[in-house]
Amino acid sequence: FNGEEKMKKSFLWVLVLGTALLLFTASGAIAATVTFSNITDGDLSPLLFDVGNTAPIGDGNTLDIGLNNFKADGGGVASLSALDTLSFKITAPEGYYITKVSYYEEGQGQTNLGVSIATGSITAAGIPQNLGVHIYNSAMVGPVPWSLGPGDIPIPGQQQSIDVSLVNSLFATTIPGGADIAWIEKTKATVAVEIAAIPIPSAVWLLFSGLACMMGLRKKFKNR
Repeated sequence: FNGEEKMKKSFLWVLVLGTALLLFTASGAIAATVTFSNITDGDLSPLLFDVGNTAPIGDGNTLDIGLNNFKADGGGVASLSALDTLSFKITAPEGYYITKVSYYEEGQGQTNLGVSIATGSITAAGIPQNLGVHIYNSAMVGPVPWSLGPGDIPIPGQQQSIDVSLVNSLFATTIPGGADIAWIEKTKATVAVEIAAIPIPSAVWLLFSGLACMMGLRKKFKNR
């Protein structure tokens, strides 16, 4: 009788702990937030990125990239361009790993017998992803919006901390001395991060199954 009672108590304790672990994992999946740290600008001139205004938004897993008020404007000059870089570290909360990083940017521009170009790229966990190139090379009436991305990078190997770097450039050119228009600017850039809970080891599930089986067998033999 004592042995059976001890087994029942042991099984109940394991069941309670297992349920608590599952509830903790489920609730954590809703509130889990990554950490963005070591945010560093490449200090290239003219600066596109603004570290001081770079901060998480929304659920905390999206980094809003601060942008300086720079416009590549080729009107009246041969060309004007900018190139800048930004780097930082992403760390998942305890018990989670990073599954995907996405980079998106948008802006506006205008041309009239000129050319204006925007490009962007991201490297996360050593994996590069190019957002492509946006080109204005035809006459426009007023500013026209543009966007690049999102550039998605799946992160392999259940990594809990990764390094990320961004590269942005703007370029505009016209015929020197003319009245042509060519300008482009970026107005938004974001990095979104997806995470997942580290799976519960299969040994834990085997323990639960084994205890349940033992209780079932003991009850079956007792009823005979």
